[in-house]
Amino acid sequence: MSRRPRPANVAPRQSSSNNRRCPVALVAGRYVMVLAAAFEEWREKRRREQIARAVTETLRENNAEWDAWNERRMQAEQHGEAFDEPPPSARQRGAA
Repeated sequence: MSRRPRPANVAPRQSSSNNRRCPVALVAGRYVMVLAAAFEEWREKRRREQIARAVTETLRENNAEWDAWNERRMQAEQHGEAFDEPPPSARQRGAA
């Protein structure tokens, strides 16, 4: 492979230490990459925890709805009354 001739108005490259990458910059770059990876890991862990809390809270609310509905159903049954209230799952499907 042959090199193209350098134009006359361009100075030849100087081989000096300025052309080499600074070791401090390499270390700083690696440090930033490690910090970025650690931050992403922390953020993903936090997101999973938030999802778990939301699921737990939703289940807790759903169980409370079912417990209240079942209590009303049992009270009606105990008093010999008709109970025609739909269960919470039927109300949720109707609302969706």
